[in-house]
Amino acid sequence: MIPRRLDLAAAMAKWARIRAGGRSRFILLRGLLAWGGTMFVLMGLGFSGLMLGAVAYTPKWLALNAALWTSGGLMFGALTWYQNEKLYHRHKAATAGEIA
Repeated sequence: MIPRRLDLAAAMAKWARIRAGGRSRFILLRGLLAWGGTMFVLMGLGFSGLMLGAVAYTPKWLALNAALWTSGGLMFGALTWYQNEKLYHRHKAATAGEIA
């Protein structure tokens, strides 16, 4: 579904507020903590326990899962940041052309 122009403008205004906080903050909060942390809990602890039965959550197992989901969260945050920036700048250029 293609968002209506009003919805896109609202989304771009929201992104302008988020991006004011900075790239590092976004990647750490949205990527590392929100996505990576959630995935660590759900996949590393929850889903693995269901699939493998009684998993021995050794320090090595926890460290491996923490490293996996931490790096995944950082990549997710960075990719999300750059994709949103691309859309934001494209929207700014398009609206600047309409105004002129």
